[in-house]
Amino acid sequence: CALMMRIAAPEPVGPFLFGSCLPSWAFNAEYERELQAVAIARWVRQHADRNAFPPILAADFSATPDSAGIRFLSGKQSLQEMSKIRDNLRQKAIWKMVRD
Repeated sequence: CALMMRIAAPEPVGPFLFGSCLPSWAFNAEYERELQAVAIARWVRQHADRNAFPPILAADFSATPDSAGIRFLSGKQSLQEMSKIRDNLRQKAIWKMVRD
């Protein structure tokens, strides 16, 4: 389940993508969470403006930081022939906001 939208924020931020998702919660559903992470990343790649404020993804990921889906979303692992969805500087800032 996911809700993705473009936010029309005033400058200096400007418009950006915001996503809220609730991946599969079951302990043994890591493969499903990986598929969901890739689907989210594909949507972000398709709709995000690389020159704008970076997308924000907020969720209860129901996974540990070392899980494949979280490692993928944080740019530390590839899944299904896709790699990083954020450059490292932006990713760290966004990941901190999502995590905190």
